[in-house]
Amino acid sequence: MRRTPLAGSGSALLAEHGLAYHLESVRGPERREVLLDFSLTDLSLLHNYQALDVDPFRADALVISHGHRDHYGALPELARVSQGKVKPGLTLYAGGEDTFCHRVVVTPAGHTVDQGQLDLADLEARGLKVVLAKQPTVVVGHLTTTGQIPRITDFETPPASARLVGPMNSACSPTHFGTVKMEVKPGQLAVDNFQGEHATVGGFHLAPAPEETVATTVAAFKTIDPDYIIPAHCTGLNTIIAIQREMPRKLVTPSTGTRVMFGA
Repeated sequence: MRRTPLAGSGSALLAEHGLAYHLESVRGPERREVLLDFSLTDLSLLHNYQALDVDPFRADALVISHGHRDHYGALPELARVSQGKVKPGLTLYAGGEDTFCHRVVVTPAGHTVDQGQLDLADLEARGLKVVLAKQPTVVVGHLTTTGQIPRITDFETPPASARLVGPMNSACSPTHFGTVKMEVKPGQLAVDNFQGEHATVGGFHLAPAPEETVATTVAAFKTIDPDYIIPAHCTGLNTIIAIQREMPRKLVTPSTGTRVMFGA
């Protein structure tokens, strides 16, 4: 693991509440580069690409983990500046239609806070090919995405405040898993169960989560016994603290500019 100083002899990195990964895979003579998630703002994303010597125009594929602005925010601008510069047929892998839904958060007082919407038609107009990877999918021969993840554990539940906005009978209205559907009346906001969230390098969407959920999740981590746990901002501080307490030798805490390298 290598950490890049936020300030030093080169360009200072910009940090914000968002996520963007540059994934590089080398197998013999083959080398692939995949961009996973796209930060909150294009200011930070494009600046940090340059500061870290990442050329986004060399990307072999793009992956968006889910439709939250802190993961897709800079993607429309990246698609705009990439026109004519990237490989023909560059593909964006998304987990489902609801990646492109309009999202809001309902506060305890009943007010709604706009969370924005990723515009699918605009991305396609910019030349990106969008693939909905609902099943496990191989990306450029080197990476895999999980596809949509079944909800088989009773302690994993979406935030009660998350809602989708959309016309009736659309992916942004009655959300569903298989035969399970939610009845939504006209004008009513559908509960967002993150159907289209898929994983390429894992992910723990636990912020915010009650302490009981955190404890049960960390117990499940201990049963799985991974070599490393590398949480990002969506994990939540209370979960990171619990992992540190229970599995200190497994935890690697990243920061802006962190490079993690694995060999086989």
